[in-house]
Amino acid sequence: RLTWEAKKAVELLLYMLAAKNAVPLKQLHGDLWWDLVSQNNLHVLINRLRKTVNSLATLIVEHEALELKLHIPYTWDAETFEQSAEKAIETSDSAQIESTIRAYNGEFLPGFDSPWTERQRGHYEEIYADLLERSIEAAQNETARQLAQERFNQFMGLEEE
Repeated sequence: RLTWEAKKAVELLLYMLAAKNAVPLKQLHGDLWWDLVSQNNLHVLINRLRKTVNSLATLIVEHEALELKLHIPYTWDAETFEQSAEKAIETSDSAQIESTIRAYNGEFLPGFDSPWTERQRGHYEEIYADLLERSIEAAQNETARQLAQERFNQFMGLEEE
């Protein structure tokens, strides 16, 4: 179980990976905290992340912006899911849709709480729901369609009729 401070460092790391570019420090305040926090809190968090990533990455604060420079290659399951979903939706290929549905790992960052995390969570859930709907449309027969419909209903919390 991660302490609050360690969780915030993980959240900042993922936030920076998703951003792929330098992010204004002012933006971090609104994206990572619901309430106003002091500038010192942000600097403490950045230093904590620096210690956590050690030689794997460098965090640069310059011109009132934060940039993450990775020194190693990485893969991120959320990013992989999103890319796979984009391809599945574009092609409407039932096998690709089902493969991407299986790749969905559930709630994004459970136990984490920030405006950015909530937006990301909603984004991935929306993509997953879209894939579930498309799997209904792409079903090869009535049995497969019914199973896909049940899966969609369960995810959406809908009662069986």
